[in-house]
Amino acid sequence: MAGAVILFAALACSASALPSIPTYCGTWNPMELECPLNDDKTMAIWDDLFQSKIFGQSLAGRAIHKALSRNVQKHVNYTKEHWNFNYENMLSSIMTFRDGSHALKSRPLFMHFSGPTGVGKSLTADIVASSMFSRYNADKQLCGRFVLQMRAYSSRNPNHIAKYEDEIKWKVGEQLSHCPRSVLIFDEIQSISEQLLDSIIEIFDGSGPPLSYHSSEIPVDTSSCIVIVISDIGSTKLNPYMDREQAKQAVQEDADKKFIHSKKRALLQNIVPFLPLTEEDFASVAIKELKRLGDTLANEYKGVWSGKLTWSKEVPRWIAKECWSEMTCVSDGGRGIETYIEHEISGLVDSKLIPECSTSESVSFNNIDLSISNDGSTLVANIDSVYSDSEFGEL
Repeated sequence: MAGAVILFAALACSASALPSIPTYCGTWNPMELECPLNDDKTMAIWDDLFQSKIFGQSLAGRAIHKALSRNVQKHVNYTKEHWNFNYENMLSSIMTFRDGSHALKSRPLFMHFSGPTGVGKSLTADIVASSMFSRYNADKQLCGRFVLQMRAYSSRNPNHIAKYEDEIKWKVGEQLSHCPRSVLIFDEIQSISEQLLDSIIEIFDGSGPPLSYHSSEIPVDTSSCIVIVISDIGSTKLNPYMDREQAKQAVQEDADKKFIHSKKRALLQNIVPFLPLTEEDFASVAIKELKRLGDTLANEYKGVWSGKLTWSKEVPRWIAKECWSEMTCVSDGGRGIETYIEHEISGLVDSKLIPECSTSESVSFNNIDLSISNDGSTLVANIDSVYSDSEFGEL
């Protein structure tokens, strides 16, 4: 009975201290004082998603794995030490949260993903968020994923910059008040002014005033989150065969030049370089995109076609070679392969599927097979008959 009274008193005293329940997340648990996550699954999900979705970025993968693993372990240790919700310490735990001393006494994990277009920077940031919150896809309903497209804040007008600073602080404060362990993603950071860059970094490096949300007197914890800034700074100096230190140096030199007057640019030196893709990487991307095309076709032709999209082993390499020969495709990286398959191969497959489905009296089970012409110059699509009518006569 006494324990129940203590628990009731703790909850009553903490009503204004607990973060409000965010409307965008139906699974958020206010008793956790953060968005739902499962630290013991984080690294397994990270490894699985990164290895299956990102190509040609082993250096970046190892660096992120190491940093993320340390961050997760630090949080696990801190949680075990400070958040043990039994009757006796419920009140002290919540009061610790109320006065703001619950925060980890350190800066958040801050990473700068830099590299050319289409090599997986944004997707990797999404994978970090997915793995943190035990999801296999970082959808819009993921409580702890927060993305700001910095191109929308690119004006150098002083009045605009002041407005940007207030808006970004308000948005970050709102997110972290709901979910202190959020993954905050600032995309295209190269688009903004040095003044705005300093203002953003000041939120997390401890040099600025405490961040608050609305009229609450309780400071928002900015030390428990993960901050990822994404840019293409230094990307023109990178090549697929650099080691990590060479790539970091190339990015850092360009970052120092671009933000030469920034007082906070040192934090941008936590660089995770993403290297340009090789032709072999393009072939790996082609396999992934062909599989995705197959899934798309199955959905579009549902009810009239139940076959599969298949291809010979030479097809992904042929697609990679075609893309590699066009500068525009190469500069778009993996997106170039995606565009090529969407525009060229999708139409080729449709030209076979439409008549196949329109002439069939029932659902077609025939496959569409992609192969290379005998002279090696073109990609061809053919109907691959799974069975003949005579194979399934009535008994």
